[in-house]
Amino acid sequence: MKIVSIHQGKTLPLPLRFFIAMIPGALVVISMNQFAQPYSIVLAIALSALVPAVWFATDILTIDLEEKKIFNGAWVMGFKFGRVTSVTSIEKVFIHRIETKQTTYSLANNKNISTNYEYHTFLKLDSGEKFFMFSHPVRERIIEKARQAIHKLELSEETLVLPD
Repeated sequence: MKIVSIHQGKTLPLPLRFFIAMIPGALVVISMNQFAQPYSIVLAIALSALVPAVWFATDILTIDLEEKKIFNGAWVMGFKFGRVTSVTSIEKVFIHRIETKQTTYSLANNKNISTNYEYHTFLKLDSGEKFFMFSHPVRERIIEKARQAIHKLELSEETLVLPD
């Protein structure tokens, strides 16, 4: 059975995960004033069970070559939420260079523009549908990761399209 899973990072950003983790604590403090102590303890246990689900939710791309299916979605505490796409064949894996610009202003009204590049790797099917695989700011590292993914998917080296 040939299944390749690519973890794309956390579903929620870190500040939002901290904020959501503090909500059960605040609700427990409020419930201590509103309800009897046994009910507040039960509520605290129930709410605290949700924190790991929010904290460890991960975006995942799973490619099953034997059943010819691709799953793209979130993986939360062993449960998968997302969509499954049927695959006839994989056309190519390509790397796209994305330019990001950040403009900063100083008190003297000077303007600085910082330009950075980030590389994104996509999987393209024969049907034309594209799936994001992973990203990295260093060109050599993204090419190395893409070659590892191609090797795991048992594709030929010609399917990898490199950036300019």
